Amino acid sequence: MKYFRQGVLIRNIALVVITALLYPSIQQELVAVPADTLQTLLLFVGLIIVVPLFGWYEFSYRDFKLQSARHTWLSHLFIFPLGLAVLLLLSMIDILFVLLVGDIFLFRLVLLLIAFSTLVYDIWDSLKILK
Repeated sequence: MKYFRQGVLIRNIALVVITALLYPSIQQELVAVPADTLQTLLLFVGLIIVVPLFGWYEFSYRDFKLQSARHTWLSHLFIFPLGLAVLLLLSMIDILFVLLVGDIFLFRLVLLLIAFSTLVYDIWDSLKILK
């Protein structure tokens, strides 16, 4: 179980690092999108983010037999792409909103809090089964 806890922490750190590394590329790509398309893109990103968020919050480590290394890796492989999708889509929302409306601190803070709470929820869920 010690390795499971370390795996959750490493995975969440990797999610943050990968998102931070990809943010400039996403920004560069979205800046190149024609201005008349940005609102439609923001709408689609806002709709699409529901899918990985639902998967992330619906997932529970209690559904896996974490004494088994195979099940532990399977849980990590299941949650990693969902977490990455959530963080990348939040990044896209942030960039698109700045391009469309401007740099509003409160809105960007809310997006950051959503990302933070998503990662904390994963850690909390992993701790529940270790009791």
